[in-house]
Amino acid sequence: MKVFIIQIHTAWSVILLWLILEIHQHRIHLQILQKVLATSGNVTLAFSNLPTGNYYIVVNHRNSIETWSRQGGEAFTSGGNTNYNMSDQITKAYGNNLKQVDTSPVRFADFSGDVNQDGSVDLTDIINIYNNAVNFITGYNATDVNGDNITDLTDLVITNNNSVIYAGKVTP
Repeated sequence: MKVFIIQIHTAWSVILLWLILEIHQHRIHLQILQKVLATSGNVTLAFSNLPTGNYYIVVNHRNSIETWSRQGGEAFTSGGNTNYNMSDQITKAYGNNLKQVDTSPVRFADFSGDVNQDGSVDLTDIINIYNNAVNFITGYNATDVNGDNITDLTDLVITNNNSVIYAGKVTP
């Protein structure tokens, strides 16, 4: 699987991201994996004991919008690995819920800034980031939206930009 988180697509050499990957059949949660996202945007999906069928892949990160794979889900074969590139077309996410971050090559990424994980990027997230920025909070934390280990104005700008377009979770 290939996926990018909007805030980190330019700084791959210094950031390791933990993703939470889930498999759903319609709205029924079946399995969950925690994986490190490679700098290439690749992550291997190997879900054990999953019967052959169509399933939604759900991607989440500590401060990104939960993103579901496209309408109808993806075909899985029992016992096999699944290759799915969520970064090459906006239609690879349910409801086209991705943002274009590069033009050559064309790449799409999950929206970031949902630091409280309520499903939308909004004023609450902005306030959380502002409070941590004025207190000079550093390290791996949800309000560090761009992944540089410090919560500052850059994180606030990214989150504000995603809040004014009402970035939020879109699910079946």
